[in-house]
Amino acid sequence: MVKTKDGFALGDRSIFMKSCIDGAKESTININGLQFEAKKYCSCLCDNLLPTLTMKEITYAYQNNKMIDLMMKGNNFEILKQCVQSSSKIDDDFEFGSGGNKDLQLKVGVKL
Repeated sequence: MVKTKDGFALGDRSIFMKSCIDGAKESTININGLQFEAKKYCSCLCDNLLPTLTMKEITYAYQNNKMIDLMMKGNNFEILKQCVQSSSKIDDDFEFGSGGNKDLQLKVGVKL
């Protein structure tokens, strides 16, 4: 069972994993040339990140189309990065600034 920090049940882990991986549509997630193995990303999200977030945070981010912002907020990105760092890859076509916040991408890109 996947649960939030404040104890709300988000559902069975296997169903969550299937939905997350199917949502990726491929075995890797490519965000402007930065690739993550979908299975490892989803597993990390399920096991390491969601249990640190409250239902209120998740609901607000979802309703306001700010899930990416939530993933990048505070220690959240560090949690994801630690899980997927060994399975991430930057392609030759990666361009800083092509997907949104250029300053954030530069900061994140330098850390990876």
